[in-house]
Amino acid sequence: MSNHELTSRPAALRVFCSNGAQAVFTRLMPQFESANECAVSVSYDSGQGGLARILKGDTADLYIFNAATIDELARQSRIVAGS
Repeated sequence: MSNHELTSRPAALRVFCSNGAQAVFTRLMPQFESANECAVSVSYDSGQGGLARILKGDTADLYIFNAATIDELARQSRIVAGS
């Protein structure tokens, strides 16, 4: 791996995850971190709680929420629809 590849990786991948997906995400996160040599910083919240945080300006690299929350984020132009 080159020095450029090492310096271009984020210190941690920031994730907002719904409480409903916490068990699955918690189980998969160590495998992801190991395979990608990337730490994951995750915040768990309800869909409405996560939506409120995002609408107040808090950001993450990845959002894992139910369809209704994702649709609302797209309507509010906080994420790209279909992404």
